[in-house]
Amino acid sequence: MSDVDWLGISPSMSFVAGKAAEHYVIGGNDLLFNQDGKSEVTAGTMAQVVVNEIINSKHHQERITVVDA
Repeated sequence: MSDVDWLGISPSMSFVAGKAAEHYVIGGNDLLFNQDGKSEVTAGTMAQVVVNEIINSKHHQERITVVDA
């Protein structure tokens, strides 16, 4: 549907408890890895991404993936 603005946000391979990371990377529909070869994101980082998208929406009608940098 082109008249509905939606966004899907997926965590990395490992979704763990923890505070938001100072830096994170947002990618498309592919699994992401950080420079240490880990595919991990904290709940705090995911919450920060969701809030940032609500306040200042940058992605529309797509799915993004998040990894702690």
